[in-house]
Amino acid sequence: MSIERKKRDFGYNKDFTKEESSHLIIEFSKEAAEDVIYTLHKKLREENFNVVKHGKRLYLKGDERRMLLEAEIMQLKRQSADRTWRYFSVLDCLNKKSTWQEACCLLSHSEKIRVCQHIIEENIRVNKTVDIPGLGLLFPGQSFVAVLKKEKLISKIFPLHENDKLHKLWNKWLRSCITAGISPLPEDEIKDYFGEAIAYYFCFLNCFTRSLVVIVILTMFFHIFAFPFEFFGIVTNLYLMLFIKGWRITSNNLAFKWGSFLTEEEEKPRPVYRSEETEQWLPNGKIVPLPNYSYIRMQLIISWAVISVFLIIICFLKVLFIEYQITSQSTLNVILYSLFLHCICILYRNAVFIRNEVENHYTEESYEWHLVSKLIALDSITLFFGPLYSLIVHENKQLIQELLFGQLTIAQLINTATELVIPLISNEWQKVKQSIVEQNKDDESPKVLEEALKSAYSSSYADYLELYLQFGYISLFSAIYPNAALFALLNNLLLESFTDAYKLCKIHQRPLIKSAKGIGVWENAFAMLSIISLAIDIFFSNTRQYISALHCTEKQWYALFILGATAIVSMISLIPEESADLKYALHRQSQEKKRILEIYARTKLKESVRILETLKNNSDEIEYGKNSSHRD
Repeated sequence: MSIERKKRDFGYNKDFTKEESSHLIIEFSKEAAEDVIYTLHKKLREENFNVVKHGKRLYLKGDERRMLLEAEIMQLKRQSADRTWRYFSVLDCLNKKSTWQEACCLLSHSEKIRVCQHIIEENIRVNKTVDIPGLGLLFPGQSFVAVLKKEKLISKIFPLHENDKLHKLWNKWLRSCITAGISPLPEDEIKDYFGEAIAYYFCFLNCFTRSLVVIVILTMFFHIFAFPFEFFGIVTNLYLMLFIKGWRITSNNLAFKWGSFLTEEEEKPRPVYRSEETEQWLPNGKIVPLPNYSYIRMQLIISWAVISVFLIIICFLKVLFIEYQITSQSTLNVILYSLFLHCICILYRNAVFIRNEVENHYTEESYEWHLVSKLIALDSITLFFGPLYSLIVHENKQLIQELLFGQLTIAQLINTATELVIPLISNEWQKVKQSIVEQNKDDESPKVLEEALKSAYSSSYADYLELYLQFGYISLFSAIYPNAALFALLNNLLLESFTDAYKLCKIHQRPLIKSAKGIGVWENAFAMLSIISLAIDIFFSNTRQYISALHCTEKQWYALFILGATAIVSMISLIPEESADLKYALHRQSQEKKRILEIYARTKLKESVRILETLKNNSDEIEYGKNSSHRD
């Protein structure tokens, strides 16, 4: 194909005044060949996208009619007037007297972005094994765009910020941060603008920060009345287990409010899932590769065997360092060990990403779950093994307190600073480079260039990890370092809430909307950590000396103590995870489903009666005709 035809098809000579109304922008890397870009451009046109090209960027604007139909096909959920969630349907919103302008306003801009994202991720798939020049071999069912992202030929896919809507959201968000949560968190606005996954993180951060207030009050109570802090560690862990139960109730309420609590999504293959042989044809003409669970199980066994060996080596190195550091007390050794451990962790993370790809998980949820689980295993060892070893073997509380103070306070300040300073410096440097390159060009919108030069928001893993660090230190070492909750509370109120909101609204590009039903594997990680911490605190408790009224042996006292803690944990586990309002709403929804099914059943019954009556009448007519012929 000639260069002139490609330029004409790409839209080089078009008017670019409507760039800022684009729903999505795809930015290619320098290594992406023009043939690959043209192939994607052609596929996007087939999906009724209005596509304009500037250099290595494609500007996508969805067709209004196609987006409305696709929203109905993908079963987009919207809240109706009676605050119940229903699947979007054009028939429910429009009639013959409606205008085209009313139809174009049915979906919000965020919903249009969600629909366009669904089209490019789910609809542009390969139906057979093909070899694309500049890209390589693609397997049936793979998403063309997802493969381009995996091969790093697409560097970014992002929607533009809506300045007016973002400004209103930022003002509400900032008011909530300044008032330390007294002004409510705009959780619904965050969900509508950034998606459910990000909204769940900030709701969890808000709930966890509020729960720290109770622990700080307990700390002051134990200080004032000089109660033993061995009791404090156990009480804290019981309260944290109660917090996890409370969060599950809150999460279920949010899921119901946002329409995802009863959503039963079909098991969709991951966009880059590789399968050559197993596939099945669907009525709509698309194929779906079938999962190979035996291969996945074998790869998981290999992965976790390698990971276990790797983690044992890290534990062994930590033991050697702690034993050597106790005798030498050298600052240089600490620096060298930290650098060495940091390099090992980088190698581990790279190996985890490679192994997770080799495992070839069938669904996106399975891929994310196993990836985060492997990363949490490393972070748990690196963060908590050293202080726990010092506590169990050497019982050097002063050394542990110094170590915890450094990791909890100084590390959090450094993380918060790097979350803001490094992206800001990177963005400014990109602007300087772009101004030098583009100083004689004015064919792109300044708003688009400003958004394109921002760094992409990767994921919320680092944000969850900071909360996991706080949760672990409070649950594991509250008896030794009770001030951990106070430092965590101050950090979340003064820094974490503001910086996380600021980097989303001001520093990073607007992320793609990601649906979720909760915080995922992190909920299990927090719950497991609280149970392990409670067991450790009970095992190392020496509370018999504080209660002389009970004349029991040490073994009897431990047995009573364990039975009491078990009874409390059992009572916490019996608390239902659905609130009264949620149960009532579920009951109403169940009754509505029954009513619809009854109407459907009655309609079918009437149709059955009509068919039977027709058949009976036909039979009677035939019989009557036969009798008449016999009489004649």
